[in-house]
Amino acid sequence: VVNPASDFFTSAWAFGSPYVHDQGRDHLGISGPNPYDMDPAGSWAEVTYLTFNPAFLAGISSPVECAILTFTTTTRTGIPTALINISAHYLSADPVTSIDPLLEASSPGSYFDFQNNHIGAVIDSVLVDSHGVYQLDLTGLVNEWVENGDTNAAYGIALAGLVGNEDTPDGWAAIVNSGFEGAPFLTVTTSVPEAGSSLLTVIGAGCLLTGRRRRG
Repeated sequence: VVNPASDFFTSAWAFGSPYVHDQGRDHLGISGPNPYDMDPAGSWAEVTYLTFNPAFLAGISSPVECAILTFTTTTRTGIPTALINISAHYLSADPVTSIDPLLEASSPGSYFDFQNNHIGAVIDSVLVDSHGVYQLDLTGLVNEWVENGDTNAAYGIALAGLVGNEDTPDGWAAIVNSGFEGAPFLTVTTSVPEAGSSLLTVIGAGCLLTGRRRRG
């Protein structure tokens, strides 16, 4: 079980710097691309970033069986529960070092600049319709980390509502932040020795069953 090394979300709701919200908050925000038609360009979208310390990959030289991200949605003040498709995305840069929280959306190095230029393809997605525990399958991403090592631009992901929400553009969600019960964590299952091949089959099947299931 691997906990994020950092987690934060970016938001224009600050109405001024800093545009990275996380200090002292118990939640991380995720929204559709153009909530309440405030900006078709998407600068009002809230995106959550999770990064991991690559030290957890030490000693892993072959592909992992599965890597499942578990997170919990939570109540958010003033925002009703809404249907939203949350997707995990590849990143082409480290959000911790690349996003300057003090820069306005139009500035290079701002949260919006990063959102437009460094959030990549969808890894997995899950439909969130109420508060509870959800999972995303990050096996492919973790295996890229295993294969490519430090050639990766970032050991992290974006959790966003930027795609798949055409019918619910005002979708908004909050997930629990680190330090609070229900915070995100990554469960990585590696291969077992040949003598335990039957156990390996059971573990692999379990990953297939739970990888994209809502748990509660």
